[in-house]
Amino acid sequence: MAPDAALIVGSALAPPFHRGLGVGGPLSIGFTITAADLLRAPPALHNRHMTSGPGLRERKKAKTRRAIQEAALRLFSAQGYDSTTVDQIADAAEVSPSTFFRYFPTKEDAVLVDDYDPLFVMAIAKAREVRQPIRAIRAAMVTAFAQVFEQDREQIYQRTKLTMTIPALRARLFEGTLETQQAIDDALAERSGQDVRDLDLRVLVAAAVAAMTVAVTTWAEGDGGDDLPALVDHALSLIDPDEPTS
Repeated sequence: MAPDAALIVGSALAPPFHRGLGVGGPLSIGFTITAADLLRAPPALHNRHMTSGPGLRERKKAKTRRAIQEAALRLFSAQGYDSTTVDQIADAAEVSPSTFFRYFPTKEDAVLVDDYDPLFVMAIAKAREVRQPIRAIRAAMVTAFAQVFEQDREQIYQRTKLTMTIPALRARLFEGTLETQQAIDDALAERSGQDVRDLDLRVLVAAAVAAMTVAVTTWAEGDGGDDLPALVDHALSLIDPDEPTS
């Protein structure tokens, strides 16, 4: 995601996604990723924004981070990205500017940062019965998107549209894409025993992240009217060699 999931991709998880395993519906694997799962993940699998364990303090931090991001998005929508200052965002979120910077090092991060990378990582770790790497990535991404989509739909849409139109955000996107790819590389290498520097692994993950990014961009260009998990699944099916063709 990442920039935790390239373009987009909260902490609060929606109900699990179950739509079958074949043609005619998005690929899912019939499990739920819980907040406890995320907090139990090995430290190496957490991105820099995830907390290290459960508890009231971590929940408060997640609530504050989300409040700051929501305030930022409201102001960006009302008065424009360039016209909005960090001081204004902090005031709207009822925090100090120094608190803003503890959660988001830059104004750009208030759009780009999220907690979706650990969600992808835990979904890959839980997809033990899915042997092919591309199918594990596909199932993980669809499951993760489905769990956050209903609650975060508007935020995902706003963040994606901003990233598509603001040069400063587009300039940071490459960095976020690399972070997401590295998180997925690490997760797949952990489960398969492959070297994380393996070329085949890295190319596969880069292609999957690119497909996900195009799916999200296409969804936003269509005013967010389509089923995003289904679009992500379709995009990933195009690079899945085992996907049946009509």
